[in-house]
Amino acid sequence: MTALHDLPFSAQSGVIDVPFDAVRLKLLELAGSFDLAVKEQHQPRTTTVLTVSGGIGITSSQTGVCLQIASETAQNLQELRESVVQLVAAMSAKAAEALRWSDAPDAGRHPSTLHRAHVVSIARLGSTFLRVVLRCETLEAFSDTSIHFRLVLPPTAEAPLTLPTVAQNGVLTWPKGDQAPHRPVYTVRALDRPQGLLTFDVFRHAASRTEHWADHAQRDDVVFFTGPSGGGIPDALNLNLFADETGLPAVARFLESLPAEAKGRVFLKGDVQTQATYPMPDHAGFVVEWVPLAEGALSDAARDCQAQNPGQFLWFAAGSSEVDLLRKSVKSRFPSGTPGASYIVAFWSPKGR
Repeated sequence: MTALHDLPFSAQSGVIDVPFDAVRLKLLELAGSFDLAVKEQHQPRTTTVLTVSGGIGITSSQTGVCLQIASETAQNLQELRESVVQLVAAMSAKAAEALRWSDAPDAGRHPSTLHRAHVVSIARLGSTFLRVVLRCETLEAFSDTSIHFRLVLPPTAEAPLTLPTVAQNGVLTWPKGDQAPHRPVYTVRALDRPQGLLTFDVFRHAASRTEHWADHAQRDDVVFFTGPSGGGIPDALNLNLFADETGLPAVARFLESLPAEAKGRVFLKGDVQTQATYPMPDHAGFVVEWVPLAEGALSDAARDCQAQNPGQFLWFAAGSSEVDLLRKSVKSRFPSGTPGASYIVAFWSPKGR
């Protein structure tokens, strides 16, 4: 297990007025939800959890708890900071607001995770997707270990876009209510570093605000996004992949990038047009199957497949309802969990589309 002090980017908080056991419980809940590795010791009392973005550590103090975050990149460190402050806020909004970090992010500035880009092209990809290519000012933060990002779009076509700034506790401050921007998650389908190009695919569906933006965007239009965030290409040779339409670009990138000796099964959810027209790469070690569109079909397939292959890594991305069904099934079947055995994530929710 990687020690936090071995990672190049780190930050510590002062003592915050929240009981160690309360923070520990929240941290263990997070670890349990994502099969994350946990290390604990008693003198002093510490709990450390490794995530796909780095590590989070807590240490007991006479008057509360101290927090530590560490990561391979500055962008992932900011992602961890957001997660930790959100975790503390669930217990004490006052303590979360009072948090201060040793690397002292400058309050009021735009965050380092915010990127500016220009539209190069937007084209139909089959009958149910759009392919968007952006020219970015820098792509150095993106790698195979963190391949997702969030577009930052105006709340409506007529409304101005207000960009986030950094608050004193290090988290991003976003406009609220009617001024809140739309921030959907997408997967980097391809990177061309010499040309500064980032490519991603957009699933077209009813009332998609991203599709509305794409239909009206012009070449050289400015667009903003935050990231990278989330997981990367699985570091496993025996794995099973499950995705609805929103996860197809991630699975496509995996099949292109996984080594030749990797093997497993791929279960995808999409209509007949998606099956016929989305360009899914071939990989000799994987068999691709399509599941029915019915609610729960993808999580059922994952549950059954993992019951037959309990030692294989599980990667699952879909809507929040499918994810909730699978997590409940995994916890009931394997209540203790196995760190690093799965990555189960909601790419969308009905409210966020």
